[in-house]
Amino acid sequence: MRVTAPSRVVFILICLALIPLFALGREPCHVGKPGGLAARGFYWRDCDASHNAGKLVVRIWDACGFGGVNFFNQADCVTGGTPFYWGAEYPKRSGICYLDAVSVAVGGILHNDTLASQFYEWRSLPPEGYWEFRSILDPSAPEYEGAVSQQDFITKSTDTVTVGLPNLIDYPGPHRPLFLELTRRSYSWSYGYAEDFVLFDLSIKNIGSARISDAYVAFHAWPDVGFKGGTGVTYADDLGGFVKTVPSPYGCGFVDTLNIMWWADNDGDPVDGVFTDRKVVSPEGDVIKSCPDVTGIYIIHPPVAAGRKEWGKATLSYNWWYST
Repeated sequence: MRVTAPSRVVFILICLALIPLFALGREPCHVGKPGGLAARGFYWRDCDASHNAGKLVVRIWDACGFGGVNFFNQADCVTGGTPFYWGAEYPKRSGICYLDAVSVAVGGILHNDTLASQFYEWRSLPPEGYWEFRSILDPSAPEYEGAVSQQDFITKSTDTVTVGLPNLIDYPGPHRPLFLELTRRSYSWSYGYAEDFVLFDLSIKNIGSARISDAYVAFHAWPDVGFKGGTGVTYADDLGGFVKTVPSPYGCGFVDTLNIMWWADNDGDPVDGVFTDRKVVSPEGDVIKSCPDVTGIYIIHPPVAAGRKEWGKATLSYNWWYST
């Protein structure tokens, strides 16, 4: 059976700044100019926020992650329209999902004890559930001040809340915080050269009084790839992996380093061996549409060493599991 090649690879780009976890009171790095406080903002309980300026649509929530689903069917915060229900969509208005959710976890040694803060242990800073919004689209609008992209969303969370959190089997006992503040700034554009990615600038700051050693930062991804206009399960046949290096297009045995975590449908759901962007009824009676593209996370700026401009001693690893 002939199957055409995947048409495009779309990326979620991450700039990660570990404000040295033994240092206090330092300012995080910024992508573009930092700007002042936005004159426009939203609460997650009132509306749904998504990066939808380009072809790649990505839902956002607290600073501890992105994706997820619009459980309450809320209107879009910026446009007032109906947003894509699932974690990520590509291309926009296609109904093809490429992500369930991605969460952030941080672990380290504090007071000789190994601790970790997972996504459900982060809480928004007051006012709770608030996003700042900025945009370069309209110079006369209040959200223009300090904007970097066509859609900027800024929010903060901490891991210091210790009550009202679930106790899990693999993490018994009450939550013990690392005393961290997580700031997420995310950006998207509609320009042809930038419409296939969303940029996340994450800063993790130690707001406690003690040094944290041997820190790790994890991005935990739940893929879900497939057309959501049908009745079939879309996540059961997904594939994922990690591409460390590829042969350089310049040849001569050169190798380019990528370090990209990726996921995709196992075959892209072709129809008669060819990918189609039209809805087709399968022999089993399900409505399908091809999903040939690949989504990936690429860390474009790893943590830096304390007081230095060059990269620190951060190492990168990838782990996967198969859930039944």
